Amino acid sequence: WQGFYKELETAIDKLWWGTTNAKSGAFACAAWHKKSFKNDQKIKLQIEGYPAPQKGSRLCIKFEAPNEDEKAKMKLLRSYGKELREIDKSLKLDKPKRYSAKGKVMTLACVEITSVIPEQEEFNLSQILNNLQQYQQLLDNFVTKHQS
Repeated sequence: WQGFYKELETAIDKLWWGTTNAKSGAFACAAWHKKSFKNDQKIKLQIEGYPAPQKGSRLCIKFEAPNEDEKAKMKLLRSYGKELREIDKSLKLDKPKRYSAKGKVMTLACVEITSVIPEQEEFNLSQILNNLQQYQQLLDNFVTKHQS
């Protein structure tokens, strides 16, 4: 994952990456395209790369709502997650296994990493960047809708 993130870092502005220690286990992550919208809410893209392929590496759309209580966050998670999946159905975003509003950063939607990094013999950075651009555009469309 480190080598992959170093490649992305050369092509994606303001990408940061490192290791995250989550309750479900440690993973290598890279995040970028962080956007702010109403009431200091934020949304970003994040790749979660696990050491074992069966662990479920994925691209996630992450969400922060620092000015909301847990009940309000849960309502936003469900509403925004559904809205994101409706904006561009060709991207086939999934709901997370469960929504949780307990943390600072929450998962709105996700997609298996093979939707971004196709399983093929040759690494094709330009194809991967094109795939990621579609998700960046999705976030841009979502944020534009919620700017007011």
